[in-house]
Amino acid sequence: MEYGRRCRRVAAAKRIADIGIASVGIAVLVVLFIPICCAIRVSSSGPVIFRQTRVGVNRRSRQSAALHGARRSVDIGGRPFVMYKFRSMRNTRDATAMLSFPGDQRITGVGAVLRRTHIDELPQFWNVLKGDMSVIGPRPEQVDISVRYVRDVDRYAQRMWNVKPGITGLAQILQGYINTIDDVARTAQLDTAYGSSLRSLWSWLKMDVWVTAITMRYLVSRWRPVAPATAVPAPPLRSEHEQ
Repeated sequence: MEYGRRCRRVAAAKRIADIGIASVGIAVLVVLFIPICCAIRVSSSGPVIFRQTRVGVNRRSRQSAALHGARRSVDIGGRPFVMYKFRSMRNTRDATAMLSFPGDQRITGVGAVLRRTHIDELPQFWNVLKGDMSVIGPRPEQVDISVRYVRDVDRYAQRMWNVKPGITGLAQILQGYINTIDDVARTAQLDTAYGSSLRSLWSWLKMDVWVTAITMRYLVSRWRPVAPATAVPAPPLRSEHEQ
């Protein structure tokens, strides 16, 4: 079986699960939307919803990529889509990509709470309902960063073959932030491993249940009070571009 082909039953079951979970997420979003919007607008000026183009599922097989890759001036590793989040930083109207790092002074007080609790990601459930994303999958990378990784990291592009990006995922939980090129390679390996689990209902179910359990444990830990920091950590070698 060619890498990237997925079991149709898994695809159908995964989509049903995505719609069900995203519907619950949207209901929570509706309840929290007005107070969150008010808090964001009071803390700083600018749009409430942050929009950014990210790289999504790659529908091209290895054969088509080899035969038709020349038709694209640049291979970004998947189909671009617009991802939504609650804005958590100032100066979001700047046209250039903004680097985010620990202790970044552009993060508002409200934004820091949204980021720590991951409430800023609630609008992504709309992306899930639209079909751009899944609840569980590889992290949707920014276009300019993805172009570099596809060029410089072996087999990086295959992590998205017939796999939608996710709000959470195996690599997102186990790897966390990417600071070095070795982290990128490990992330690609973990994302590829997740893609391989989609070849049967049983392997997919075990994987998604495990990722869900780890994600819930992580979110619970993020809601705990933060101990006073003694110093602001230095920014990583490669920080997140975005909000």
